[in-house]
Amino acid sequence: MNFRINEKTLEIKNLDIAYNCGLEKFFALKNFSIDIQAGEILGIAGESGSGKTSLCKALLGVVPGQVTGKIVYKGHDLLQNDEKDWKKIRWNEIAYCFSSSLEILNPSYTIVEQMVETMMEHKLWNKKQAVIRARELLSYCKLPPEKHNSYPVHLSGGELQRALIALTLVNDPEVLVFDEPTSGLDPRTKKEIIALLAQIMEKKTGIVVSHDFSVLKELSRRIGVLYSGQLIELAESKSFFADPRHPYSRALYNSFNSMETAREISAIRGGMPGLEECGEACVFAGRCTQSIEQCYKEKPFLRNSGDRLLACHRGGVVDLLQASNIFKTYMLSGKTFKKSNINVLKNVSIHIEAGEVVCLVGESGAGKSTLGRIISRLLKQDDGEISFDTTVKPLDVQYIFQDPRGAVSHRFTVMEAVAEPLLIRKECSCEERKQMVQDMLLQVGLPADEAFCEKHCFQLSSGELQRITIARALIVKPRIVVADEPTSNLDPSEKARIIKLLLSLQNSSGMGLLLITHDMRVARKVSRRIYIMREGEIVEEGLSENLLACSCNLYTRELMQELEGSLL
Repeated sequence: MNFRINEKTLEIKNLDIAYNCGLEKFFALKNFSIDIQAGEILGIAGESGSGKTSLCKALLGVVPGQVTGKIVYKGHDLLQNDEKDWKKIRWNEIAYCFSSSLEILNPSYTIVEQMVETMMEHKLWNKKQAVIRARELLSYCKLPPEKHNSYPVHLSGGELQRALIALTLVNDPEVLVFDEPTSGLDPRTKKEIIALLAQIMEKKTGIVVSHDFSVLKELSRRIGVLYSGQLIELAESKSFFADPRHPYSRALYNSFNSMETAREISAIRGGMPGLEECGEACVFAGRCTQSIEQCYKEKPFLRNSGDRLLACHRGGVVDLLQASNIFKTYMLSGKTFKKSNINVLKNVSIHIEAGEVVCLVGESGAGKSTLGRIISRLLKQDDGEISFDTTVKPLDVQYIFQDPRGAVSHRFTVMEAVAEPLLIRKECSCEERKQMVQDMLLQVGLPADEAFCEKHCFQLSSGELQRITIARALIVKPRIVVADEPTSNLDPSEKARIIKLLLSLQNSSGMGLLLITHDMRVARKVSRRIYIMREGEIVEEGLSENLLACSCNLYTRELMQELEGSLL
């Protein structure tokens, strides 16, 4: 089949899909528009409930709801079809591979019988031809011949999926729609199904719907991201996977478990709202880590943003902090030696994006803490520039010190230690401060009763005191937190608990987190990006999975080798 350049097979315009729930109307899809070129495979990603399956069913006229807008196929609006016209389209022109065999396979018929019935229904084959073609397609889809006459209940999940794919191909349709084609399969079967789909779709136009990014990465030329019934990002597959730009796309991708990274999975905070709840606001505003007043008042629409389309008032994920060309020199002087200068930081640049975990890794004396304190405005750089997003105020950057006993006065009670930042800001009453402290103590996993609040800090264990320093930093709801070796003085068990606590609080608050550490094991588990620092300079930076898998820097490789050696 030869396709003309830019020839459109499907044009979806202003598509709305609504379901009646009692007296109210629930929208599964709202104002959805997209063009699909001939021979193109479009991937659709999104959480459950985002409208993916409703979109698929609308393309075949089987969605059990009210559909308005246009679905133009070869110049004809399919939504104008009556049932007779739809029957001519289904399986012959557009075929849909359902996500569940229970939706399509009759348990009383064998697999071959069901395929033959579908072919006979459209009167394109006689029974003998239909049986031969059914067996050919099942063999093509790698279902063993001895399973062709099996009933659905006798097949495994992978075998059922092969049967569903074969059933989709019976009348050689031009457009194929696959809904979660690898859901519930083991890794080996999943890999085989992906390879099969790639082979099938070489000369087809198609849509692949999945919450599994590895499937979309293998099969799709473009990726569209659906959220609460709206298309919020559309990009070429290569560009999207290199850098998802919408805050939701980034969060969704970070929540995906992949063999390419050892990073901990991070869930998206909050839950998906219905379109009716959002009104004129951005549908993602309530869960977003960088929302502004405009996001709650005005709905963003898809617009060009470099190499993609984005529906975001802020043009995608923003930098909370940008430190550029930072220099810092310490002057040493004493009676027994001459004055001298030590260049601690040399032309250092670093940035932290909204809702991101970044690790700064290096040996002791590399300049990591100095950079962290400059970012937190505890020190002033000699040269260079530090800029913050317009939503970040001076007190929105907090610092968690390496030594908690040096960071908190031993004379303070727990209540006084955690409440001190609130006292400095003078923003609330005594009763409000007390309640905020108690709430924060519970969030960091400490008791909030009066007996514990009246304890003095010198009476606490190292782990408890570290949680107090975290509570002090977070009680003012910062946008950026710099954590300087926050687990270096703790035993392994308590270290793991503190790291998990920090990640949990980072996720729930949406703050940007710069974690300073010399431990590459921690960095590869928690961070999206890693900066490697040596002797006051950034020698390498990148996404954690890329940097650790194929580093070009000798020092980084040495750090990795030392890590591997320490695990022996």
